[in-house]
Amino acid sequence: MKKLVLSLILVLVVATGCSGVLSKNKTLECIQDDHDENMNTAIKSVVEFDGDKVKAVEMEAKMEFLGEEAETSATFMNSLFAAVIEEFNALEGVEAAVDLEDGVFTYSISIDYTKISDEALETLDMDLDIDTDATIDSIKAEAEADGATCTIK
Repeated sequence: MKKLVLSLILVLVVATGCSGVLSKNKTLECIQDDHDENMNTAIKSVVEFDGDKVKAVEMEAKMEFLGEEAETSATFMNSLFAAVIEEFNALEGVEAAVDLEDGVFTYSISIDYTKISDEALETLDMDLDIDTDATIDSIKAEAEADGATCTIK
């Protein structure tokens, strides 16, 4: 479970790189599915670039817990993320949500870099350790090394 939480944060951290050599208006989309005896996980990240700057980041993670402790695990994850969601939603340019429906926990976050203030970005950086030197290619390579399938559009 700890690995999953760290993986979710890592996907967001990696996806929020802010510089690189790009042509105007590219999008990086990464999808990662993981299945084991305790959980099915699907993570989708979309990073929109305007030139070499990140314009927006969206990430959604769905976790279906399996086995005897499925409901307890899903409820725990929902509670764990609730405080973080509240903090993130207080920041202009950030929208985050959690949902627990039919035993599936869903976490989503969107960051609009055209609206987020430097102060809010610093708050996110403290919480997420954002790599501001990442390029679209380095983000793609790291996500693929972690098992994601990525496309640049």
